[in-house]
Amino acid sequence: MAACYVLLARTSFGLRICASLEKPSLARASGISSHTIYSITFAFGAALAGLAGALIVPVFSLFSDLGIRFLIQGFVAVTVGGVGSFAGPLAGASVIGTLSAALLWVMSPVIADVLVFVLAIVFVKFRPRGLISARGV
Repeated sequence: MAACYVLLARTSFGLRICASLEKPSLARASGISSHTIYSITFAFGAALAGLAGALIVPVFSLFSDLGIRFLIQGFVAVTVGGVGSFAGPLAGASVIGTLSAALLWVMSPVIADVLVFVLAIVFVKFRPRGLISARGV
């Protein structure tokens, strides 16, 4: 996580990624190849997803829809944390992960998952930009 933050926030490559995402036409006019940046970031994201899959398989048994639960929890974490900053999804993942783990001690896993999602929906209703959102978004 720290390495990804340093890559995105402290390097010229991270600056090119931000430029390509926020203003693609201006980035192309500045000499940045947006298609190359998109390809590299897609490959990097796919590599991170592959690493996550390789790390999760020893913990859970492998089956065809293994990632669906984590995909939904990840979406909820990003929604609760806020889109547009690096700290937002990190904060959302901390909140959702803590709630998911803590509620398992008090109630059944199915009810705990449903309660986490209900609490996330209620939170997003009152704070639609999330815990931490970008200034311009």
